[in-house]
Order: sequence, then C-alpha cells, then structure tokens
Amino acid sequence: MRKFWLTAVALLAIGSVCVAAGPQVIRDSITKSAQFGLNNPSLVYDGVAGNEALSAAIGSFINACGWFEVRKPGGAEPDYVLKGTVSGSRYSLVVLQGGATLFQGSFDFKPGMERESAKLAVDAVLRQIFKMHKLKGICNTKIVFCAEVTKGVRNLYLCDIDGKNVTQLTNYRSLCVEPGWFPDGRSVAYTKYNKSTTDILETRIDSRQTRRLASYQGLNVGAAIHPRGNFLALILSLDNQVELYVKALNSPDKIRLTNSKAVEAAPCWSPDGNNICYVTDENSRVPRLAIINVKDKKPQLTSTMTVEASTPDWSDDNKIVYAAKMGGHYGLAVLDLKDANSKMTGSVVNLAGDWESPSWAPDNRHVVCVRSYNGKSALYVVDTFTKKARQLLTYNGNIYMPAWSPLQQ
Repeated sequence: MRKFWLTAVALLAIGSVCVAAGPQVIRDSITKSAQFGLNNPSLVYDGVAGNEALSAAIGSFINACGWFEVRKPGGAEPDYVLKGTVSGSRYSLVVLQGGATLFQGSFDFKPGMERESAKLAVDAVLRQIFKMHKLKGICNTKIVFCAEVTKGVRNLYLCDIDGKNVTQLTNYRSLCVEPGWFPDGRSVAYTKYNKSTTDILETRIDSRQTRRLASYQGLNVGAAIHPRGNFLALILSLDNQVELYVKALNSPDKIRLTNSKAVEAAPCWSPDGNNICYVTDENSRVPRLAIINVKDKKPQLTSTMTVEASTPDWSDDNKIVYAAKMGGHYGLAVLDLKDANSKMTGSVVNLAGDWESPSWAPDNRHVVCVRSYNGKSALYVVDTFTKKARQLLTYNGNIYMPAWSPLQQ
C-alpha cells in the first residue's frame, strides 16, 4: 500500500486540496464484546478413532478456527469435549458438555478428501456451540495472498485457514496484486501490471479461467467487488487524476465518485453496498480514511486513532479494520461504526513489526494480515477480541496483501 501510494503521487505529481468542507467525523474504536468476553471456552479434542488423517485434519481446524482454548486430556474439566469414530465411509462427531451430549453429527468422507470433510464438520460444531451468536463457520474458506518468489514477479496463491494446502492461482511474469474476493467465494479479482498498463482481472478458483474486468487507459487498480457481485469499485487515472469509480461488472457503464487533486486508493464496500471506505490524501499529504455514499457522492473523512491510516477492510457487522501508523511503525486498529460514542483505542495487536493489509474473516472477529519484521514478511491471523496473533505461514520470498474469502456459496 505504501509503495503504491508513493508511486502514484510521484508519477502524477498530484497535490491535495479539500473537496468536502466540514467533513463528518466517525470515531475509532474496537468492540470488546460482552457476549464473548476475552476468554474462549476450553475444549479437549480426543481425536477421531479409525482414521489418522481425518483425525489430524479436524484437530488442525479446531486449533485454527480461533474460537476455543484447546487443551490436552487431563487436568481441569473443560467446557467441551470433542471426539469421533469412523464407520466405513462416514464418521460421527460428538460434543460433550459436562458429560452430557450437546451435539452429535454424522459426515461423509472419502480417502484423500479428509481435509474438505473436516472443514464442514468443524464448521457444524462451531454453528452448534455458538448458535446464540449466529456464527456460520470459518473453516470452509480460503485465504488468497501475493508472493514475490522472483524479484519483480508477484503471483497469487491460496491456502486454508491453518496455513496448509498452499496452491498457486496465477502464473504471470509480472505483478499481480490487490486481490479481493467475489461474494460467492469462487473467484478472485486483482490488478495485473503489464509493461506500460494495468488491468483488473478475475480468475475462477476451480477452473483457473480468467477474464478482464477493466482495462482503461492509465491506472486500473484496487478493485473491490460489490456485496451482490454486480459492481466493482476501482481506482482509475482517467484525465490524469487518480479517482474512485464504480463500474458495472458486465458492461462498460461507470460513475465517478471523487473529483479532486487528491489521490485515492484501496476501496472496500460496506456490507449493505451503499457506501465505500477508501484511502485518500484529502486535506493532508499522508493517507487517511474516508467514506463516501455511492448515491450522494459526498465524502466523509474519518477520525482515526493516528493521522496516517491505510488498507481498510469492512466487516459484515459494520467494523472497519485498517493499518495505522504508530510511532514509526504500522499497527492494526478497528473503527466500529455501530458505536458512535465509543472511545478511541490502541492497536489490536501487541507484537513488534509492521502490520498491514488486514482482511476480515467471515466470523467478524479474526483478520489475516502481513507482519513485516527484521526484513522478513509472513502472514498472521489476529484475534481482534483478545489481541492475540498466530503466524499462519511464511513463503519463499516476501508476502503481500492477503484477503480472506467469504463462506463459499
């Protein structure tokens, strides 16, 4: 994000002027949920008897989902016990609470497909235990990210939420950046840099088929797909000005939302599809967050916890996570739009390094992001309730711009 911002400013030599007098202020906070608290329920996983690969896969996703304090058998009595048994091509899972059966489910599996079956089973357990909180699951999702294996070449890769099953999505001798998911979780939109132009492309996960979504003269970057999948927000440099546009997905029709000498970047949609949060240097020479209504086209600068803010992402429950510059480094902060009277808070992660490009999981609690530390970058998952972070994966080369998929429809 920082490199793109500086490049755009340098190439287009654009200063910043005010276009919205007296912008409305939106306060910055993190929700500390009284429903969940800061402690996960404890769970002992006794494994699935009869299939070692399936048992290991379920254990991996139980740990990765981030909703349990997973304990080993023995010691204090846990809140829940999970165990299972294989019978032919099916297996059963039982969740015990205080020795009584809370949930029992039966699932299909095939040899070699243990991980796929485990995702569905653990999501079923999550839905049952956390049904009061309307949790739909998290395991049957994927994370897309950029990796620079060769200098000057960045391609897109996919992994599961436990950092395993890494596969390559694109294979270009150029830069593929800023990936974002379609709402059905089956396609990824991204920017591809050519020799003298940029295109916005879509690649299907299953077939790897690719189509061009935007290829106007100048910059075509930062595509964000509308929650209904019929529009995309994007940044274009028509008329030598970097501006925010909305384009119909399957036609050339487009509308321009901003009109100033400020530089815009990194749009993301509100869950209802009526507003867009984006980065701008409006009224400043550093990136800040603004929100604009698609119909009235009136931008509102946000009051974030630090002057410099970038790479926002908007959750389904109306929170915006973003990278905020704090004391020379970037941390993560959350803007809660449901609570206009809440106070500003600090970073939602307490480890050293630069934390950037956060993307919400569909549970509206965890985010995947990049942590850069001691000259190396890695993917991390951060729990915005507890401020705890776990390393997801490292790769051969630097990692950039992850995006967490919605639940596949």
